[in-house]
Amino acid sequence: MKCPECKHEFNTPKNDDGYFQVTAVHREDINMLGYDTSNISDAEMEHLAGKMASAYISNGFWIDLPILVEDYLNIQPTDLCYVCGEIDANCKDLDGDNCCPDCYEEESK
Repeated sequence: MKCPECKHEFNTPKNDDGYFQVTAVHREDINMLGYDTSNISDAEMEHLAGKMASAYISNGFWIDLPILVEDYLNIQPTDLCYVCGEIDANCKDLDGDNCCPDCYEEESK
């Protein structure tokens, strides 16, 4: 698939659970950084990929995702209640987080 904006070719397979692959790591990526990969096993590469995925989730994924959804897909967030997930929560709790009226009453007790 090609990005209509930048014309970059993407390979984003979708698995059976509806998830799309975000990134992958290849030995050539490591070689380009100046490391010798001739003795790295597939099992070590799998472990490295898992570590990299965990690092990305912890250090950038949740920051990048809403930015790209809003900028690239031009979708704005809805006011979801952080307690029950109800759309268009129209009030804030004491901390300023979106909360629907029913959950607000429960949280305030």
